[in-house]
Amino acid sequence: MKKKLRYGLKPLKKVSLFTFCVLFSSPVFSQETNKWVESREERLSWHEAARFGAMVHFSPDTYGKMYYYDGQVVTDPYRGRPIPAEEFDRYYTQMTLKNFSADEWVKTFADAGMKYFIFVAKHHNGFCMWDSKYTNYDIYAVTGRDVVKELADACEKYGLTFCLYYSIMDWYHPHATGDSHGGKGYELPPGIEPDLENYILYMNAQLKELATNYGKIGLFWYDGAWMSEWTDNPKLQWTQKHAKDLYDYTMSLQDGITCNNRMQREHYRMVDNLGDYYTPENFIGNFDRKDQWESIIKLGESWHWRQGERIKTLEELQRILCTCAGSDGNLSLNIGPHPEGFILPKQVERLNEFGAWLKENGEAIYDTRGGPYLPSKNMVSTCNEKSVYLHVFKWVEPGKLKLPSLKAKVKSCKVGDQEVSFKTSKKELQINVPETLIEKGVTIVKLELEKADAFKIDPIKLNDVIDNKVNTKQKIDTENL
Repeated sequence: MKKKLRYGLKPLKKVSLFTFCVLFSSPVFSQETNKWVESREERLSWHEAARFGAMVHFSPDTYGKMYYYDGQVVTDPYRGRPIPAEEFDRYYTQMTLKNFSADEWVKTFADAGMKYFIFVAKHHNGFCMWDSKYTNYDIYAVTGRDVVKELADACEKYGLTFCLYYSIMDWYHPHATGDSHGGKGYELPPGIEPDLENYILYMNAQLKELATNYGKIGLFWYDGAWMSEWTDNPKLQWTQKHAKDLYDYTMSLQDGITCNNRMQREHYRMVDNLGDYYTPENFIGNFDRKDQWESIIKLGESWHWRQGERIKTLEELQRILCTCAGSDGNLSLNIGPHPEGFILPKQVERLNEFGAWLKENGEAIYDTRGGPYLPSKNMVSTCNEKSVYLHVFKWVEPGKLKLPSLKAKVKSCKVGDQEVSFKTSKKELQINVPETLIEKGVTIVKLELEKADAFKIDPIKLNDVIDNKVNTKQKIDTENL
């Protein structure tokens, strides 16, 4: 039966169910998961050293500014009105890429000091930002351009690790989930019921396609595993077994690849050793040297572009990144480009400011671990083999720090290239910083140690230690970290 066309697009290319099953079915590697856990530290070493990355949401949602699709209306919380489904279904046709330049995007991220880039290849709407042979609901069918390919090439040029976000949830695929499946022109033939296993074949085929055609992929960033909440249909329930199969399948796609833990619903901590790291969203994770994590936080107020939104100040960004690194985690900062494809000048300006600061202070962020002082309201710390970096946000006494002593001999103390005075005893470390060296947002104080053993120092609790409540969704408040 020939598929009904979606607004003039060609129907899906025919791929037999047998071919899907042979090539792309999820391997049942019950014995493999332990293998991936054993290799996790090595596979994630680049990610831990990077500490700072970019994430970009750019899709038909950029036009709709929406999050929920029920087959009839799309709720638009920013315009305060429901969008008829037939209107939302045409948003993808507006993606002309008129002012999109992959080179300009990635250069901006590189100049901002970001070391990797997570691009949303497919969001919950199901629209693909690459030329997929498994669907024509993609950017190539609209513009003749392959955005993923252009971005992959730009990342190679500027030295960023290229990573891809892929939503497990898919509002348009007819076998995906719930009453929202289909969309006009995508309905299943009469008498055919949606079946998640058929959608998984499609998903695996696309993941294989991305891992095969776009060079080295640093990681797959999954999302949308809560899709089962949308339906009571027993054939559409995403389970822990599905999550495990997806983890095993991902590990088979490229040597050394990694992924986050959002192939399962619980993603604010590690569960069942599924995925390689966990992902606090819009808040900063607690100090954790056992499991790796990455906070995803918006530069503005929305994941996608929103007209007139407030963007974070330089001081807010400094404090957020320092607190992530000081808690032994990463920051992925989300940017929402304009619908025409360009990053707004005010966003570029802020990112350039941040990059300039990182050029001066990046040694306290990149290739460091959190600690030994546990994060507090006034400061955090990072360390490498021979140095401890104090990131001071607020001074109880201007220019004066009094901290528990380190179980290591301090060789020197500097702010920038300026030596500052310090005294040590068995119980206390005292540091005096001239007020002329105190920065507006964060002051970095570098302690150089006599021996290369900074990471071996046990974590030291301060009186005003903070708890960012990793298992709770909370709005980040940079004034009360």
